[in-house]
Amino acid sequence: MVVTPLVAMATIAVGLHVGARLTIHAAVLRVAPHARGSSTYAWQLTTLIEDRGVRETEARTGVTVHARSANGHEASWHGDTNEDGVAEALLDLPGVERGDAVDVDVTAAGAEEPLASGRIAWDDAAWMNAAPGPFIRASKREGAVAIDVAILGERLVARLQTPLFVRVTARSDGRPVEGASIAADPDPGLDVVPSLATTCANGWARLDASPILFSAALSLHAQTTDGRAGDWFGELPVAPGAMDVRIGTAKSGAPVHLDVRAPSERTAYVEVDDERGRAFAAVTTLRSSAAGATASFDVASLSPGLAWVVTSSEPRGAETLGGATLARPFLVAGDSMPLGAPNPGDACAVGAYLALHPAGGFHRNVALDGFPGREEGNNARRKRGLGIALSSLAVASLLEVLLLVQASKGGQRGVARARDVTNVIVIILLAVLGFGLLAALLLSRP
Repeated sequence: MVVTPLVAMATIAVGLHVGARLTIHAAVLRVAPHARGSSTYAWQLTTLIEDRGVRETEARTGVTVHARSANGHEASWHGDTNEDGVAEALLDLPGVERGDAVDVDVTAAGAEEPLASGRIAWDDAAWMNAAPGPFIRASKREGAVAIDVAILGERLVARLQTPLFVRVTARSDGRPVEGASIAADPDPGLDVVPSLATTCANGWARLDASPILFSAALSLHAQTTDGRAGDWFGELPVAPGAMDVRIGTAKSGAPVHLDVRAPSERTAYVEVDDERGRAFAAVTTLRSSAAGATASFDVASLSPGLAWVVTSSEPRGAETLGGATLARPFLVAGDSMPLGAPNPGDACAVGAYLALHPAGGFHRNVALDGFPGREEGNNARRKRGLGIALSSLAVASLLEVLLLVQASKGGQRGVARARDVTNVIVIILLAVLGFGLLAALLLSRP
């Protein structure tokens, strides 16, 4: 009667240990469609750990993403995730379009089970979010000619020159004004070069603006050859902590070189997108050099037309383009340019085209989540542990009752047969309880 409760409590304790939640290591895969004219997908992988209900990212080495499409093509990526638990996996899957069946396995060195496995789920949301208006809101915009200002990438970068495109049109009929002189009068803290520019035949002119800090106000005065004039004043938005990117010659059929710079060392998430999908993505750390913290990339051949290069310090910055994330449009030259694209050799036309095409963010969806599958194992473990504990408790309760009954009848005569039956039942229940304890001990081992 004394030993039975002790054995029962030990069995319950071990059973509860068997049912305790295990630390889960899993991965989440976010997918996007491929860019036009490409068969390479750039998908973002995040490795995470969940311990005691708290989920956070973790860096992992030796991670492999293996994809198999329904048309028989397979592709693999192998690498490491960074301190944010993020890596960009490039997978070449010819003939695979958005919505096609693709099975993916994500494994890691040292992990007994896949971090994620299954068929990816595509969504039908639009790839690009609605773009904002290209022109800066003016505090003052008056005169016989109208002035509009657009920033390449929508915001300036502190201490770095950013292209500023100015459009001059006749207020009466909206036609572009050629040959208008534009005089820039920046407030202290903003450098603008040149101080005087002239509009092209399409009514556009380019200036380069560089704010010293995070406040940039600018006044512009336009004067036409026939004496008409116009004034513009406004506050130019600045992206604190943003990175600068220099784009080399962008021509279809040749790699495009990207130089990314920042004032200090940091993690940089860089991607190239077009109106169809993601063409390239990479994660790197900007390292200090004479020109600041820098990193370089060579992007494989892009199709002719408009594209954007996105720089961010956040893994998902390209989805909303907020904070220090910038998306700068650029034109890829080629033999067959898309409808509406300007002649790549016409700098004025290219500048106006880029100024009018800001990005609004690029959508990607969670296509594969490794946590639900691993959670099923935890739930099964919990049920098994509770089953052991509750069964042992029930057996011990019944056994204790029988022991008490047997003890109360021990002094009575004529109950030997009943005592014998009780003894048999006691022996059976003791054996069941012992086996329950043994099962709990075995299941508690890693």
